[in-house]
Amino acid sequence: MNVNEPPPSPDGDTSPNASLGEETGPPAPPPSPDGGTGGPVVGVGVVVIENGNILLIRRGRQPGRGLWAVPGGKVMAGETLRDAARREAYEETGLDVEIDDVVWVGEHIDPDHHLVLIDFSGRPVGGDLRAADDADEVLWVPLDDLDNYQLTPTMYELLDTLRS
Repeated sequence: MNVNEPPPSPDGDTSPNASLGEETGPPAPPPSPDGGTGGPVVGVGVVVIENGNILLIRRGRQPGRGLWAVPGGKVMAGETLRDAARREAYEETGLDVEIDDVVWVGEHIDPDHHLVLIDFSGRPVGGDLRAADDADEVLWVPLDDLDNYQLTPTMYELLDTLRS
């Protein structure tokens, strides 16, 4: 083979564009909802379970406005995942939470959002329970009563993981 010629494609085609993958490469990702080329946003959540109750917030913003989820939100630039989880738990619930292990990883994709989500287990170590920031309400919900709450779609995936 001449070093000035492109390598043949897998099917043996030696035409100039055969090895570029133009026909067989993966499709380009769609533009982000704001029209830019940014990638997914990283979000964290905190799963706090005590005495058979799980700590939930009713979301005050999209995605999932009005639905119930574990406290959480976006990771800010320069912030560690655990620091973001601790901050979000405090901002939304008023509780100081010690962050433990990762319990679930998933994603939420809709026409306006692409979130990569990482949920940690946590336990409260202080603070006063109150809804704040983008949480409209905060409750300790008995695990057996979750069917009575409209949860975010990713909460069902998280609960499946917790039950397995």
